[in-house]
Amino acid sequence: MVNLVGEYPMEEIGELLGGQADEEMIQLNRRMAAVLRADREELPERYELTYLGTRMRTRGDVVVVHRAMGGSMLRDMTAGDGFEAQGLVTAVEEGI
Repeated sequence: MVNLVGEYPMEEIGELLGGQADEEMIQLNRRMAAVLRADREELPERYELTYLGTRMRTRGDVVVVHRAMGGSMLRDMTAGDGFEAQGLVTAVEEGI
């Protein structure tokens, strides 16, 4: 878990991902969403997301954030959210 302390959290998330963060988040459940790199098409598959009850592979790294379903404001995550996020993102063996 990383604290985002700046006024521009998407820029900080982009730094964590190693490139520009895609503004279009993938809602994982009612409280959490995944942020991916905007230029991920050429990156290797690295993770599988549990996406509203289904599984989806994704390219590049993933940052999980806390936000309300359909909302745009990011919120502080709790330790419980961090634990739950670990169950929503699984590393893909060949991408490691």
